[in-house]
Amino acid sequence: MDPSNGLECRWFPMLVPPRLYLTLSNEQRGQSKAQELGLKLHWLQNNSYTNMVTTADTTGDAMNPTALIPRQEVPALDLPLTTGGRYVGGRSPGERFDLLVFYRGLHCPICAKYLLELERLGEEFQKRGVRIVAISSDELTRAKEMADKVSAHHIQVAYGLDLTMARRWGLYISSSKGKTSIGLEEPPLFSEPGVFLVKPDQTLYYGSTQTMPFARPSFGDLLAAVDFAIQKDYPARGEYTGDL
Repeated sequence: MDPSNGLECRWFPMLVPPRLYLTLSNEQRGQSKAQELGLKLHWLQNNSYTNMVTTADTTGDAMNPTALIPRQEVPALDLPLTTGGRYVGGRSPGERFDLLVFYRGLHCPICAKYLLELERLGEEFQKRGVRIVAISSDELTRAKEMADKVSAHHIQVAYGLDLTMARRWGLYISSSKGKTSIGLEEPPLFSEPGVFLVKPDQTLYYGSTQTMPFARPSFGDLLAAVDFAIQKDYPARGEYTGDL
């Protein structure tokens, strides 16, 4: 309550944008006072509230993943590799794309099957100028175990992904539910899957994220899509960010 004019602002959490309710004390219901408060309400609606919504919706705050936009630059990655060295986005990229496959971690049996399929097709991707990197928030020991499990030869395995960076890539974060079906403990927090094709200039060509380990993009379909993109010089789509 503002003691100078009796203005009380009440915010109500709703599924639609919050409304600003004003309650006036009885003695302030004169015409001149109402006009004054009307001006203040106009200012609040067009300044304080507008700025609050703009800040929350456009900064990609820590509570929500950020959707990446095709044809725009992706967040910079700099991660260690299980074979030594580092994967640094934009440094020694694939001729046409870097295929970045974010997986949940060693604890996920579906991830292992998924990466086995990717390794099987790895040579075909490489023939088309695609560099393949699998990425997780696992530490080195678990990342090496996954690399061994899938016999990674065409896949480079990066590890130690910071979960704040995972959110910047639009990935969803899950909390541990204990041991998985293969008897491995889930980390306290880990990122859910995502698959991205990034051009050598570090702009996004294709992206897909999941909230669960199921129903991920088929690597066979993705390989066919790469062929189509090369043959037709097909541009990245989903780039429009203007008014609707």
